[in-house]
Amino acid sequence: MWGCSYFPCFSGPGGFSPGWIFSILFWCLIVLLFVMLAIKLVGYLRSGKTGNDKDRYDSLSILKMRYARGEISDEEFVRMKNTLL
Repeated sequence: MWGCSYFPCFSGPGGFSPGWIFSILFWCLIVLLFVMLAIKLVGYLRSGKTGNDKDRYDSLSILKMRYARGEISDEEFVRMKNTLL
């Protein structure tokens, strides 16, 4: 058979197939995903906070806000702060 190909995405010189466009788009998507993953990883490493440290600092900020609003006393604030740290 003249101009026929067994692989529709990779047709020979006698045929036309837009498969190469999808192939390029696929690889661009893969590269884009890797770049986004690398950016997220670098941002995580630069923050220097692990999950536990982040939770501790969030808890401390909540404690400070509760103390500022007057929800807890001085003794409770000091006791809870020492517990967190």
